[in-house]
Amino acid sequence: EKAVSWAIELARRLFRDSIEKLLEEHPLDSVDDDGEPFWSGSRKPPTPLNFQQISEVTGQEQLGNDNLVDFVRHAARLRIETFLGESSPSSPVSSEEAWTALLSAEVGKSHQAAGDNEIHALLEPLQGFKSSNLGLTIAEFEKDDEANGHVAFITAASNLRAMCYGIAPVDSMETRRVAGRVVP
Repeated sequence: EKAVSWAIELARRLFRDSIEKLLEEHPLDSVDDDGEPFWSGSRKPPTPLNFQQISEVTGQEQLGNDNLVDFVRHAARLRIETFLGESSPSSPVSSEEAWTALLSAEVGKSHQAAGDNEIHALLEPLQGFKSSNLGLTIAEFEKDDEANGHVAFITAASNLRAMCYGIAPVDSMETRRVAGRVVP
C-alpha cells in the first residue's frame, strides 16, 4: 500500500507538478532571452496529466489512464523489490488495485494540505538518516524478460511524458528496440 502511494505521488510529481511548474516559469506568452516566443519552433508547451475519473473519456484520456495504471503498478513493484530484495514473476499490485488507488488519490487531493503536515511529522525523525544504511537491492534492467515489468514501466513512463508533449505513444516493442540500442 505504501509503495502504491509512493508510485502515485511519483507520477503526480513527474507528469503534473513538474509540468505545471515549467508552465509557471514559462507561461504560454513568455519570450526567451532573444525576445522570441519561448514556446515556438521545436519547443511545444506541455500539458499536465491528470487521472480522468469520469465515466466517458476520450481515447487519449483512456490511454493516459491505462499508462498511469501501468506506471503505478510497475513503479510500486520496483520499489518493493528494491527495498525487500524480492522479485516475483508478476506485479504484487493488480491493475484494479492501482486503478482504485488512483481514484482514491484524486478524491483525496482536496485533503492534501492536511496530509502534507502529517507526512512532515512522520518524516521528521528520519532527518539525517542516510539511505546508504539501507540494504537496497539494485534492479538490473533486462529488456528481454517480460515477467520483470521493466519494459512495461519504461513504456508507461515514456508514454506519459510523450502525451504531455503531444507526442504519439509507442508500444513495448518500440521501447525494447530503443532500449536495445542503449550502450551502458
